[in-house]
Amino acid sequence: MTPDSVGPAIICDVGGVLLEDGMRTLLPQWAEASGLTAQDVVSRYRSSGLRDALWTGGISTETFWSRLSQALDFDLGTPAHLDQLMIDACSPLPAIATLQSVHHRLWLATNHRAEWVIPALRRTDLGIGADRIVCSSLIGSCKPMRSFYEHVDSVVGDAARRPFVYIDDQAANLEPAAELGWRSVLLDSGSSTLMEQILLH
Repeated sequence: MTPDSVGPAIICDVGGVLLEDGMRTLLPQWAEASGLTAQDVVSRYRSSGLRDALWTGGISTETFWSRLSQALDFDLGTPAHLDQLMIDACSPLPAIATLQSVHHRLWLATNHRAEWVIPALRRTDLGIGADRIVCSSLIGSCKPMRSFYEHVDSVVGDAARRPFVYIDDQAANLEPAAELGWRSVLLDSGSSTLMEQILLH
């Protein structure tokens, strides 16, 4: 299947679509090591307020790890070690192979730290440069904040055809994109039909 070289830009989420969500992988591991239940670890993480501060760049990754250790009452290790654990946990998902054929019109928009997601993506065969990756931590806004999508819209709109096709695995993240006129694909059934879904849009 040969993609249309002048087709619209494809804007793709990263965690849960192209890469495993590293936090979802690591939290259960820390639950086992700390003696807490997985539910308790996730609850402490979400109620700590660290999540939004992390994704919007309000705190450094080093501060995040320190405060998460405090929230879990468990020594997670050094920041450098934890950064590497996160990069390793962001392992490739099948959609990467599916999207390689349209990589020339692909942009990434992620609620992720640039310190983790960019090194993880470099280890894949996707071939996307950092100039086409919008990380929430670098712009001070994250999904589903409308300001995040407006920023992406302004960046991609200067270089690519509209209407954009947006891929995400979280339905709530599609709503602000639709308000800006983006066409949306909810990745809820693996990547086997991803290209077909994109072409239908």
